Amino acid sequence: MSQTDYNEMGAAIEGAPYDLSEQEVDSYFAEEELPFGHVVAKGTADNQALLPAASSDPLVGVVRHVHMSEDALGTTGVLAGNMVSVCRKGRLWMVSETAATKGQGCHVRYAGSGAKGAVRNATVSMETIDATAFMRYAESCGVGELVPVDFDFTNSLA
Repeated sequence: MSQTDYNEMGAAIEGAPYDLSEQEVDSYFAEEELPFGHVVAKGTADNQALLPAASSDPLVGVVRHVHMSEDALGTTGVLAGNMVSVCRKGRLWMVSETAATKGQGCHVRYAGSGAKGAVRNATVSMETIDATAFMRYAESCGVGELVPVDFDFTNSLA
């Protein structure tokens, strides 16, 4: 039997591509440990990225999973000082803090009890950045589930 569908991929991990759709990926230096599948903001320099820490932080994309040497990895992701692949446009697997339905916009956590850079379907005052203009759930999901998220950060920077 031959494979006839090459577009959708199998089991997922955070930051892995959802399908073979177009992606735009840039390289940044991690200013802190950056988990795969989390949204990152522009760092101190143009070629640096870090987790969002304020509502005004300019978001640049999602940390894309790539295979790296063990000495570049920490307990949650890519260690500071290492090069990280940031997907600015595409569809990656992410863990959602909330249940969501296909097509809902995403809000990105920068403070509070959740993980910085995580996505959710609703705003939390003084804890999340409204990214609904450029991030949408590609499928429905439950709380804490992996879900494909469709995004385009290519025009998100001021």
